[in-house]
Amino acid sequence: MRITVTIRRNTLIEGFTKQSRKLLLATDEGLAKEGRPGQRRIRYHTPRRTGEAQRSVKWELVGSGQRRGVRWYTDLDRFIFLEDGTRPHKIQGNPLLAFTIGGRKVVVRSVNHPGTPAYEPFRKGTETLRQGRVPLLRRSLTQAMQ
Repeated sequence: MRITVTIRRNTLIEGFTKQSRKLLLATDEGLAKEGRPGQRRIRYHTPRRTGEAQRSVKWELVGSGQRRGVRWYTDLDRFIFLEDGTRPHKIQGNPLLAFTIGGRKVVVRSVNHPGTPAYEPFRKGTETLRQGRVPLLRRSLTQAMQ
């Protein structure tokens, strides 16, 4: 399973009627400049336990022409639980569950898990980019065209 968020070039340059080579190059440079900060923002909103989930967030430039964009993604299967959370559920042992609580080993047949909150690192990380960074990028593109 892959979680992917993409911001396309045509989202960034809406309203422009002429696209010169200078504009396209500026857009590619601008898109590339968005990749690393977007990755940092997503990692910032990702809970850190072992750091594996944070390290799994990657970015790349994708597509071509008007469909060119930046994609942030992860191949970590359990990342979906960080994004969406889980509802309360029962965990059954096979045949038993064993874990340590307060230094004591506990063995049970099943436990009622309370669920986990949705941290939404991809939504929160890219929402910030869409609201704050995209207008700045549009402004720099306008200046590059002049």
